[in-house]
Amino acid sequence: MPELAPPITREISWPRQISPSLVLPVLAALVLFWPTLFTLATTLWGTEDHAYAPFVLLAAIWLAWRTPDVTRQPDRAGPAWAALTVLGVLIHLAARVLGNLALETSAALFVVPGLIGWIAGTQAVIRLRYPLLALLFAVPLPGSLVVALTFPLKMAVSFVSAELLQAMQLPVAREGVLIDIGSYRLLVADACSGLQSMFGLAASAVIYLALVGQRSAPHALAMLAAVLPIAFAANVIRVTVLALITYWWGEAAGQGFFHEFAGIAMFGFAFAGLMMVDGLLNRVRILR
Repeated sequence: MPELAPPITREISWPRQISPSLVLPVLAALVLFWPTLFTLATTLWGTEDHAYAPFVLLAAIWLAWRTPDVTRQPDRAGPAWAALTVLGVLIHLAARVLGNLALETSAALFVVPGLIGWIAGTQAVIRLRYPLLALLFAVPLPGSLVVALTFPLKMAVSFVSAELLQAMQLPVAREGVLIDIGSYRLLVADACSGLQSMFGLAASAVIYLALVGQRSAPHALAMLAAVLPIAFAANVIRVTVLALITYWWGEAAGQGFFHEFAGIAMFGFAFAGLMMVDGLLNRVRILR
């Protein structure tokens, strides 16, 4: 009598890009921060200054999704990661009660890595360093810090832009953040300070580093350090160009299409500068 063949069984396995070790921390974080995400989506993310944040968040999730070999490993640091998670949860709950959205959102910087380290191990946190770093730039700054940083940045942008315009032999005068050119007066607004563009460019730098790979830690740090001067230079160019357009073609031209287009062009210019820095650093052997 012939023997019956054993039943065919299929082992359920996860695709290489999807680690089961990440499912539980992701679900737990979503449950905890769902009210926060809803508040952000209906308030800050609808403003010009924070419109980049949801894209950074989605990019961080996508980078985590595609990170290979994120598997659970034995880890003696589990209690420390658990303590970090508990601290983040307490910060989130306290900020939720107090109505402090910036502090409430920043709790994710403790909860997310804490959950990943607690459940999947320290090596998982190390492998996900770029998505976690990108998450940092999706968190809104406290209002008091924004005010403290924005004004000196506006003053610096106004000063350098006015100096450039004067070097072109144009009739320019500056009073604080006000620039008089010809018969027109321009106000360097908060959006022209470059603070939020620095955050957006820094997030782009992190995503870029995650995608290109094969960059040493000194190389990556040097690129992130270059974000501030590049973003500042891009905002100076933006203000200077808009002042020239206003002077040559009138206020309607300077405040219309060119004003909106200048913001997009500024970011493109800044990102191109960032890639130039990357190319230069690739030639510096000491940072490899």
